Amino acid sequence: MSSKGQRGNCIYNRQWELNSKYKGWLTAFKADRKKALCKCCDRMIDISNMGESALKSHMKSERHKNNSRIEGEKAVTLSSFGFVSCRSGNSVDAVKAGTSQSEQQAVNMTIPPPPEDHVTPRSQPSLEGHVSKDNVLKAETLWTLKLITSHYSFNSSKDTSQLFSAMFPDSQIARQFACGERKAAYCCAFGHGTADNLMDHFTKSVLESGLQAKNIIQVSMDGPSVNWKFYGELKKKVNTDYGTTLINIGSCGLHVVHNSFKRGMDATGWQVSSFLSSLYYLFKDAPARREDFVTISGSTLMPLKFVSHRWLENVPVCQRALVLWDNVADYVKATEDGRVTRPKNKSYEIVKECLKDPCFVAKLHFFKCIANQLQPFLAKYQTSKPMLPFLSDDLCMIIRSLMRRFIKSDILKDASDEQLVKIKVADQKIHVNHKKVDVGFASEKLKGTGNCKPSEKQVMEFRMESKTCLIQLLEKMLEKCPVTYSLVRHLSCLNPVKMASNKEACSEKFKKVLRLLVNAERVKEEECDTLLQQFAMFLDSIPVFGSERFANFQSAEDRVDTLFYECMANESYKSLLSVVKIILILSHGQATVERGFSVNKEVEVENLKEHTLVAERIVCDHVNSVGGVLKVELSKPLLLSVKMSRQQYEKYLDQERQKKKTEQEQSKRKCVLEEIDEVKKKKKRIDAEIKTLNDTADELCTKAEATAKLTFVTQANALRRSAKDKLNDLVSLDKKLSSMLEKLKE
Repeated sequence: MSSKGQRGNCIYNRQWELNSKYKGWLTAFKADRKKALCKCCDRMIDISNMGESALKSHMKSERHKNNSRIEGEKAVTLSSFGFVSCRSGNSVDAVKAGTSQSEQQAVNMTIPPPPEDHVTPRSQPSLEGHVSKDNVLKAETLWTLKLITSHYSFNSSKDTSQLFSAMFPDSQIARQFACGERKAAYCCAFGHGTADNLMDHFTKSVLESGLQAKNIIQVSMDGPSVNWKFYGELKKKVNTDYGTTLINIGSCGLHVVHNSFKRGMDATGWQVSSFLSSLYYLFKDAPARREDFVTISGSTLMPLKFVSHRWLENVPVCQRALVLWDNVADYVKATEDGRVTRPKNKSYEIVKECLKDPCFVAKLHFFKCIANQLQPFLAKYQTSKPMLPFLSDDLCMIIRSLMRRFIKSDILKDASDEQLVKIKVADQKIHVNHKKVDVGFASEKLKGTGNCKPSEKQVMEFRMESKTCLIQLLEKMLEKCPVTYSLVRHLSCLNPVKMASNKEACSEKFKKVLRLLVNAERVKEEECDTLLQQFAMFLDSIPVFGSERFANFQSAEDRVDTLFYECMANESYKSLLSVVKIILILSHGQATVERGFSVNKEVEVENLKEHTLVAERIVCDHVNSVGGVLKVELSKPLLLSVKMSRQQYEKYLDQERQKKKTEQEQSKRKCVLEEIDEVKKKKKRIDAEIKTLNDTADELCTKAEATAKLTFVTQANALRRSAKDKLNDLVSLDKKLSSMLEKLKE
């Protein structure tokens, strides 16, 4: 075989294996003649473009040098000390053999041999040096599993090989360990699991379990892309295989509200979360520090713990921090004056830095103000009761109240719920002046006291940052909020209070709900007239059931499903009740329904690609199912998959490059086709102009013969000359068109 050829066509040459530079570590990759395999590194080398130069480049890499050195040490150890294979005899015999051989060698030397009790320790390191590559592979696999299940970033695996070598200098596994950022990522994404595992497990456990797939109405989720990918695949499958359609009302409203608040506060750049967390850990497990604080402040109250994944439940934490603000300031002043011991940790530095900000108390008040506005929603909807008929009104009320803080009143005055969710909150034209931004009670704290009075610039920055928080919060909320779905907005027709007070609006919304259910193939079109009639009868019968029962309905205390079941038990509302059941079974989003999806937000990072995110979720699910990382069976297929993950990664990169190349070619072809269409249109237009010119010239000649006027002949000749020029243009266009068609064939 030869490595010669055009770029991209180089193939493996068997003669390379005889070269002393490559002997011992180079071998052919049987699956692909354009690739070679390094036995030291267990790595595939692409030689298709560079040929032998690719091998030389690989030889110069630090990893290859280290692996070659380790392999060399192994070879020297086994040959020099006379170890026999452990497979052919007892390990003790091997040591004895090595000892006797060293004694025999010592007889022939002029230097006396070392004492016998030193021989065994001398041979021991060589035994430890003979480390199986599978052991290193197992170590790398376990590390990757730990990395994923503990939700560390892949970047945290950077330089671990040097770190472990320094931590465990006597371990050969640590010396050979190589699982950096990129390797951890492709081991996860291209290892044993695939992106279709979640769908496969759902198919086996639900769709193929004997359950009626046609009865699946909705899949509730908290929103990460892994769930939406799964939802898309499931929706396609149940539609194709089972002829049914899933109803989509967006992701969990609870997650949306919580994560929107988090995004808004993060956008400000304030250190509210860091301050509240640091304040707690400053005094946690520090009895001496607590005693100093009590002595200086005279208060026995201590900061509460800030829970980073439960932002809206930290209102009491913020309130306690505000109560202790002056006491904490006195404590920090005492530490700086030397009256008490100064803590030497990051928490203290963060607290001290925040105390210097004259607007920080106002920031804490703003945090508490917005959290208090959103917290009741979470408390109300964290329930298993059907709450969808009330979701739209409550969410729209929150959105409207938040918008009212910085958006002009005339924009919101007559806006319906549908118009409300379509407002572009980032549009500066609809914003009030920064001085009129409603920051709540925090505005009183901006006046400051003593030396802590903020400047006008600081006050302006605080108000602008508060507005940024509200904008980001609302953008996130409107992006994924269930209220953006028309079905959710129209389901307020089943709100008992509205049914008693506004029958016409409820009837109109119920009609739209039926239209959406028909599109989802949950209701037959021929049944809609009957359903509308029964709904109208039910609204008219509310006084019979008890108007006060409907008008005074408390969604936080009463159950709407119980109310409708009792009132619609009559045979007259049989069809209506069946539709109401479908509506009320839809999940508004709550933890008990979504426990299986809760881990996704922990593994989700902004720069993760979709297939990596899916892979991480699959790994977490499997590790949890077996009971921990150390209980995962490191089977041969698993180790082989991890070992071959590098090849899979390179294959993926090749596919991405090919995909990009194909897209570029398609884009280029599209441009050529568009240009061809343009030339054809121009050619058609010139043909029409030539015909018009010639026809007009003929008419002028006929007129000249009839009137014997030469001016008509002159005009006719001028038109024919113009037609001739355009004919030349037509010939040029024909040549250009032919050239472009040839280009298209290439």
